[in-house]
Amino acid sequence: MQGFKEYIKKFGSINEDTFTALIANFKQTHLPKNEMFSKEGVLARKIGFLEKGIVRTFIRSYEGKEY
Repeated sequence: MQGFKEYIKKFGSINEDTFTALIANFKQTHLPKNEMFSKEGVLARKIGFLEKGIVRTFIRSYEGKEY
């Protein structure tokens, strides 16, 4: 979570108590290769913060074409 803390600090100062309260609402997970973070047709109920790696993002048209 150190990378996340440094990212948050780019937008302003944050004291330790506030940061501790903030990360209490987060869950650190590992997303294996080729696993999807969110899926088509499913309402997204989470956000992500990438600490390491690469993510591919795309949208699909009604005709099935990916962009």
